[in-house]
Amino acid sequence: MFNNLDQFRDSVKSTLAMIEHISHEHNHSEYKKIIENSEVYFLTDNENTPPYLFSCNQHVTEELKEIFKKHENWLPIFILISYLKKPELILSRIVDKASPCASILNQARTCIANYSIPSQFSEHYLERFKIGDIDTSRLHSPDEAEFIGRQLSHYNDLLPDIIPNDVRISLYILAEYNCEMLSDVLSGSINVAKTYCLSSCISMEKKVQLINSSNTEHISKTLTLYILNNTNNKKNNIESCYFVELFRTLYKKGQLDYWMKYINKYPCRFPHIQSYLGESLALINSPEALDSYFNSIMLHNNHLDQSYINSREPVSHCLITFKKHSTSNLQFICWEKAFMIWREWNFGHDKKDLLFSVSSSELDYPVIQYFLNNITETEREQYIDKIWETLSSIDNVWHESKSQQISFYYRCASSLQLPLQARLAKQKDDLNVDLSLRFNFELSKYHQMLFGV
Repeated sequence: MFNNLDQFRDSVKSTLAMIEHISHEHNHSEYKKIIENSEVYFLTDNENTPPYLFSCNQHVTEELKEIFKKHENWLPIFILISYLKKPELILSRIVDKASPCASILNQARTCIANYSIPSQFSEHYLERFKIGDIDTSRLHSPDEAEFIGRQLSHYNDLLPDIIPNDVRISLYILAEYNCEMLSDVLSGSINVAKTYCLSSCISMEKKVQLINSSNTEHISKTLTLYILNNTNNKKNNIESCYFVELFRTLYKKGQLDYWMKYINKYPCRFPHIQSYLGESLALINSPEALDSYFNSIMLHNNHLDQSYINSREPVSHCLITFKKHSTSNLQFICWEKAFMIWREWNFGHDKKDLLFSVSSSELDYPVIQYFLNNITETEREQYIDKIWETLSSIDNVWHESKSQQISFYYRCASSLQLPLQARLAKQKDDLNVDLSLRFNFELSKYHQMLFGV
C-alpha cells in the first residue's frame, strides 16, 4: 500500500502507461478494472480513505497536477480522471479556472469531436425507429420538430450510459472552463442525434447558457429538445430555476412561439414543466407570450362524465402558478384571451363536431377566471340568462339532423358549466376552482326524450 509520494507518482505513471497500452482498443471495462485497482483510486476516494492516510490524501491532487503537467498525452489522463470518484472535484483542484491549460481544452475538444454513437445502438434505432442522420433543416418547422423530438426521445433511456467516461469528462471540462469552445465544437457537427446524446452529459445550467449564447440554430434547438424530453424521465429531478430561465431565453431569442407549438399543442405530454411555464409567462410579462401560449393549444371536447388523461389539468396547473406570480393587469389580459378563444371555438361548432354529453375543454380554468374577475356579477348573470333563453327556444331552431339538434343542446349545456362554476365560487366566497364539478339541469320529460338525457 501507499508509503510515500515517490511511490504514489510511480503508481500514477504506471496506471497511465497501462491505459495508453490498451487505449487503441477502447476497452472501457479494462480501463475501469485497471483504475479501480490502482492506488490513485484508493487515495482519491475522499469518503473511504482511512484517517491515517488523510494527511497524505491532501497532497494527492497537488502531485497529480505536477505529474499531468509533464505528461504529453492528455487522453489517458482524461480516462484516468473519469473513472475516479468525484472527478469534477479533482478537476477543480488541478485546473486553473482563470486560465485553463490549452492542451487540456484542446484534448477535450478532440475527444468530443471524435465521438460517434456506437454502431450497435445507431443501427438498432435506425431499424426500429427509423432514426438515421436527421437533416438539421428539418428543425426549422415546429411540426417537423415534433416528429424529430419523438424520434430522439427513444434514446433517453440509454443516456448518458452510452457516452464513454472520457467524453463525459471532456464535456464537463469545456462546459466549466470554456463554454464558447464547447459551443463551437458542437456547432461543428450536423449530426442531430449525436448532439442530442452529448447534451445528456451537460448540466442543465450549462445547457441553458449554451442555448442563450449559441448562434447556431440546430444546436440551441437540439439542446432544448433534450431538456424538454428529459422532463418525462422519472429518474431526474427538475431544476426549476433553470426551466424558468430557459423559457425566458427562448422568448428573448424569438423562439417561444416555436416551442409552444412543440410542448403545448397537447400540454398533457409535458405535465412536469407546467408550473415552471406558468411562472415564466408571468415573469416575461408580455401579452405576445400569452398569445403564443393560448394559440398553441389544440382544443378538444372532453366528456365530463369520463375520467381520462387530457390537457385540462396541466393547463390549470400552469395558470394557477401564473396567477401567483403575475400582475393583476396581465391576469386580466390572460383571462380575456382565453375567453375569446373559447367562445369562438364553441365546442367545435365550426367543425360541426357532434356532442352527446356535457363537455369540458383545455381552457376551463382560465375561462372560469374570466367569469370571476373580468366581468361584473350582473354581466355574468346576463350571459347565463342568454344561454338559458337559447335552450328554451331550441324547438324553434331548424337543425339538419337529430344529431345536430342533440349537439346543440349539449353545446349550450357545456357553455353554462363555467359561468355557473364562477357563480358558485362567489357564493361560497371560495375562489378555488374545482374542475370536477358538473351542473345538471332539470328538463321536461319531452325534452329528456328529445335529447336522450
